[in-house]
Parts: sequence; structure tokens; C-alpha cells
Amino acid sequence: MLERRYGRDAARALMLAMNGSVEEVARVCQEESVDAHFHKGGILTLARGEHHLPMLRSAFDAYSRLGLGQQYRLCSASEAQERVRVTKVCGALYASEKCQRPSWTARSRVGSRGGKAWRRHLRAYRGHGF
Repeated sequence: MLERRYGRDAARALMLAMNGSVEEVARVCQEESVDAHFHKGGILTLARGEHHLPMLRSAFDAYSRLGLGQQYRLCSASEAQERVRVTKVCGALYASEKCQRPSWTARSRVGSRGGKAWRRHLRAYRGHGF
């Protein structure tokens, strides 16, 4: 949707800025000894029914068009089950650690200590008319 509305370059810049914010949160947590329960483990989006699979494929295709496909992987039901035990899983989209978003807890704790991660997000949004 971002690509269609704002163009490939703006969508890619936003995704890279969001991914970079994870590193900024990690840096501030380390430097400031913030116990934000920070952990980089990736993101697993599950398809809980066959009707969800096209959405995962569409997301993967969109990331690939932005040149970010190498950070994502479509998973079979059995591959998803190896990572998490839930019922009725038909597949998944795994985003590597590079694509992770900081938790609300980490963002609020880091933001209160002057972290720059979210200011960079705002510049990315404002720079492309978001």
C-alpha cells in the first residue's frame, strides 16, 4: 500500500528507517543500561486459514519489489510449527531480525532517555508526505 500511494523510493526509505530504529533502540538500551527486555528475534506472521495465505504472499511480493525480499521468508505450516505451537496454521511469513520493530515498552523507555529512533521515523514520514 505504501508503494502504491507514495512510490517505491519513499516506501523503501520508510521500511529501512523503521528497521534502523531497532538498532537505535538496541544502542540506547546498551549505552544507558535500560532494562527494556530487548530481544531481536524477528517477526512471524501466521496464516491461520487458507484464506490468509494470499495476504502473506502479497506482503512477501511487496517486500521483494522494494528490494527487501532477502530479509523475509515464506514458511510452510510445518516450518511455522517449529517456531511456535498454535492450532490451524497453514503457513507463515518470517521477517528476519533486521526487520523487527521495537516493543512499546522499549520505545517508551528509550524515548524517555532521549533516543533518536522515533525522531528518525517522523523525518521519514514527513519527508515523503506521510
